Amino acid sequence: ARTTKKSAPTPIDRSRHKHISPRMSPRRKRDILDHEGWLERKTADGVSYYHNGTTGELTWDMPDEMKNEGQIEYDSGNWVWFPDSTDGYVPAQVINRRNDGRVEVQLENGETAVSRRGQTLAKLVRSSLAKLERDLVLLDSLDEGLILFNLRERFLREQQIYTNVGTILISINPYETFPIYTLEQIEKYKNRGNR
Repeated sequence: ARTTKKSAPTPIDRSRHKHISPRMSPRRKRDILDHEGWLERKTADGVSYYHNGTTGELTWDMPDEMKNEGQIEYDSGNWVWFPDSTDGYVPAQVINRRNDGRVEVQLENGETAVSRRGQTLAKLVRSSLAKLERDLVLLDSLDEGLILFNLRERFLREQQIYTNVGTILISINPYETFPIYTLEQIEKYKNRGNR
């Protein structure tokens, strides 16, 4: 029986990785080193954000160092808001820009579509879809597509019919009765515009 001698672990360069504590588990240290210092963290709302313990950088976008090949390919595409008769605008990835000025896109449902000649398509940063905002002032950009997406998704995912734009209140008619006019809810919105 042949035995192999285990080599000593490679020491961590403390000048580059000051955020790695000797008390951390080996798995946690490996995760940090594998992702070049990037860690996924969560806000109080449970939304992911990313922190680089080496550089101190913070971002909502998952860094490429943490993505697999499929994610990098998916995110690296040129994304736009494409007009849709039902939803107003939907996210779409540009496949081809034609010589006549039309743009061919692939929608998230897999279908392809082509823009009209001369039609301007607003750019979309995919990471802006990850976080829904109660106040639209906090959105990454105030374009029609992202505003409509935020309003629609807040209603569909969270059954939230009220969304603010600063001190202005937007209400979506759900066409059904919601148990939202309790004293607690009235107090919550009563002084919203008088901060």
